[in-house]
Amino acid sequence: MINTELCVECGTNTRVDGYVNRVPRDTGIIDGYNCGRCEEAYEDAQIWYDKAGKIVGRGEDEDPRFDAEGEELVNSDDFERSIDDKMYEKYEKERHTEIDAMFPDAPAFREWCQKDTNENLSDEDQKQVQTLVKNYRHNKKVNQINQWNTAGGVLESLLREKSL
Repeated sequence: MINTELCVECGTNTRVDGYVNRVPRDTGIIDGYNCGRCEEAYEDAQIWYDKAGKIVGRGEDEDPRFDAEGEELVNSDDFERSIDDKMYEKYEKERHTEIDAMFPDAPAFREWCQKDTNENLSDEDQKQVQTLVKNYRHNKKVNQINQWNTAGGVLESLLREKSL
């Protein structure tokens, strides 16, 4: 197992960017994190449907399975959760552009994180990943390109764009 401070979704170094609200994440060979931005973006991209297929909530804050006091409803099984893939993909595209400028090794790291064969990597492949993580480059001349307050803010603006 390769331990790292890197986000397995976007490739940022969570000690430099995305530390707040980061969540541990294990991919099989990489024991890293989801940075706060990726975690929040995933939560905010959730869509809740009722049995008729009507959207009844967006994001974690609008979970229709619970009432205003946080108590689970009797009919909580009547709702399904999905992800707004287009919204999350737009977030990823913008986030990856930002992270790739800050961390030139991020695309290679993300590629390793997304392999289906993480559990069965050869010793040589594991050494490559370890070397990549150990020598992970940070372009300190590039600060965060898009100074968003939160990923949720980004997704909120995307939702507004979508409704216009």
